Amino acid sequence: MGTNAEQIVLWVTSWPELGLPPAAADFFCADAVYENVPVQGSEVRGSLAIGETLVSFRSLFERIEVEVTTVAEQGDLVMVERTERYVLLDGVTLEMDVIGAFELDGGLIRAWRDYWEVAPAPILAPASPALAA
Repeated sequence: MGTNAEQIVLWVTSWPELGLPPAAADFFCADAVYENVPVQGSEVRGSLAIGETLVSFRSLFERIEVEVTTVAEQGDLVMVERTERYVLLDGVTLEMDVIGAFELDGGLIRAWRDYWEVAPAPILAPASPALAA
């Protein structure tokens, strides 16, 4: 395992293709919290539940591509700015900028909060059952 920043960059660029939910245990504390901040009620607790939520979300797309543009690390806090491209099952591509805040404990993610603008991404808005679960 590398630095906290390296661990987070590995996570955000590889999760769409990982064998989730079991692989989430390799990245998250057992009692970790994930929140997709623009979506009310989206908080998910526990590494297995986070993995299951991501599997459900991933099923909405043919593929997800992630390009990390900026990383900032201070102690156990890592901030990652990234561009995410979602290719829908019908081939339409949606692109959006995301900022993620990650708190780590012993190299594992304890808290993950993503921030993004809802307007350009209506499929990812609160009506999405995969995110509101």
